[in-house]
Amino acid sequence: MEAQAAFISDASHQLRNPIAGVRALGEAILTARSLDAAKERAGDLVTAAERAGDLAENLMTLERARAAVGDATHPVDIAQMLRSTVADFEGRAARMGVTLSLTGAQDRAIQRVDRTMLQEAVKSLIDNALMHGGPALGAVNVALHQGHEWRITVADDGQGVPADDFPKILARFGQADPSDGSGLGLSIAEAVARRHGGALTLDAVPEGFSASMRLPLSA
Repeated sequence: MEAQAAFISDASHQLRNPIAGVRALGEAILTARSLDAAKERAGDLVTAAERAGDLAENLMTLERARAAVGDATHPVDIAQMLRSTVADFEGRAARMGVTLSLTGAQDRAIQRVDRTMLQEAVKSLIDNALMHGGPALGAVNVALHQGHEWRITVADDGQGVPADDFPKILARFGQADPSDGSGLGLSIAEAVARRHGGALTLDAVPEGFSASMRLPLSA
């Protein structure tokens, strides 16, 4: 009950400003002095509504991952899942002039996981890299490695994050620098990793930033 109360409090607080912005833009359209001005405000309204929708969706994803109700795990080819997920981001990365690559996912890699939650976590890590890499961002690599555990790593060559800021960016809604993101990407990935008995680790690489989801091998 305490966790649910905290979620409701966070959601209402974080959605208040985006909803107020959508309302203000709607009023601006009604009072616009010309059709061109109304169209411009309408474009801003669509963008604001999309951001509010993304925030709401991220909040629900985080809550589903944290709740971990029932057993939704099934044998999944996580290599194929990674290929599909990376493909979804190729267009966005290309428009940004960023090289998006995938390594270590050529062969089948069967693991008992909640496919939907794991895919959402990987999406959050890739989105985080593209959104926070900064102007120096040129490449993002997604890698799958199997040793004594599965490790899914998303690394970029962008501006990076100092190790001292790791606790801040792992917190819900935490960001090293202000941005249009929700501040929930790493929280979602960490919650999903924990749900599967694993963990999320962050590394301040020499050039850029790296986040790895570590999952224990299933039978």
